Formats: sequence, structure tokens, C-alpha cells
Amino acid sequence: MYLRVMTLDGKRVSVAKDELGVFEELKSFAFVPHTMTVGEYIQEMANSAWTFYGKGVHVTGDTLAEKAKSAFRQFVDYGFLIEITKEEALEHFGLTQADADKMNIPGLRSDE
Repeated sequence: MYLRVMTLDGKRVSVAKDELGVFEELKSFAFVPHTMTVGEYIQEMANSAWTFYGKGVHVTGDTLAEKAKSAFRQFVDYGFLIEITKEEALEHFGLTQADADKMNIPGLRSDE
């Protein structure tokens, strides 16, 4: 599975290794209480999708990882999140593979 890449400031990248990691990264720079859990954050995102866009995101699964995977797929299907390939990520950030290796960007290095 390829890693998901999100822009923080147009130059730095934050990479998550799985769907749960995506929500952990999103929560880390969202304006939410620090006491909010990732599970609560996922549910808040689902509620917001319904409130603001009329799109129902049904968070299912027994474990937090399963819930994240379920929610992630629906957010991608609705276009709220996107998945890109490693090559597309490098192009988006204007980096060559050598640049990513030199900058030691996890998820974009050639050894991953």
C-alpha cells in the first residue's frame, strides 16, 4: 500500500503509512481540542461531511484501524480526500527521487 501524502505549508510533507495514520496526521494540524481522540476526530469529520455537504459517511469496524479504513475509503469516494502515487507526490512537490532521498522524507525515499 502506498503512503498518503498531505501538504502542510506547500514545501514540507507529512506522510502516513495507513488510513489511521492519515487521520492522525489530519488531527495533528486541525483546530480541535488536544484531548480529542483520533476516533472522535474521525466521527467529527463524518458528522461535518453530513452537516456541510449532505454526504453520509458511515464509520464501521471493530477496531480503530478498521474504522479509519472504512472512513478513509468513503472520504476518497466522495472526493474529500485523494490518493496519489509516489511519482505524483514527487511531481507535486517539485522533487526528484534524489531530492527526496537527500531530504530523507519518509514514504518518498527510494528505499520505501
